[in-house]
Amino acid sequence: MVYLELTFILNPVEPFAEILISELGEIGFESFVETETGFQAYIPKDLFDEEQMLQVDTWVEMPCEISYQIKQIEEENWNAVW
Repeated sequence: MVYLELTFILNPVEPFAEILISELGEIGFESFVETETGFQAYIPKDLFDEEQMLQVDTWVEMPCEISYQIKQIEEENWNAVW
């Protein structure tokens, strides 16, 4: 399965990162890694809907600057890599 990695940069980070992570989890994002400037989020490529993501409450209502980058993660046999 091909995944997308979205790197989110938030200003300010707290408390908005936790809120946005919760909201993204409700629309199909599966895992998250917190960073100093925000977090990385992972979702199967076929489930990603950018319009839906941009409509979550944190994006629309919170006084927070949010930027993101999208990177495709190619399918790998992780057993072979290890």
